Amino acid sequence: MTLVSAKFASVSALRDAIVAPGHMDAAYAEKMIHAVPNLPTVKDRARYLVEKAKDKVVLDIGCTGPISLSIRKSAKKYYGVDRVASEGVVAVEIDHRPVQVPG
Repeated sequence: MTLVSAKFASVSALRDAIVAPGHMDAAYAEKMIHAVPNLPTVKDRARYLVEKAKDKVVLDIGCTGPISLSIRKSAKKYYGVDRVASEGVVAVEIDHRPVQVPG
């Protein structure tokens, strides 16, 4: 069973599994694993994003589709980044991983 498919009874149990040999050190796990705050659930993602973008400067990464078009109309200033250039969208090869130079 991998960490991804495992079920944990508590945050402490998850932290213990992550710091097991071959994963990460305890300091990193302590820093990165914490309780998730109890916040309200967003029921309509599109409406929520468009409302949050209203009169704001927005950077939209992966900006294709109808939600992005609505955000663009709502935003004060809009910057779009995607794999394919189109009007108002800059193309970036997002799957490119730089070659690592041996240390």
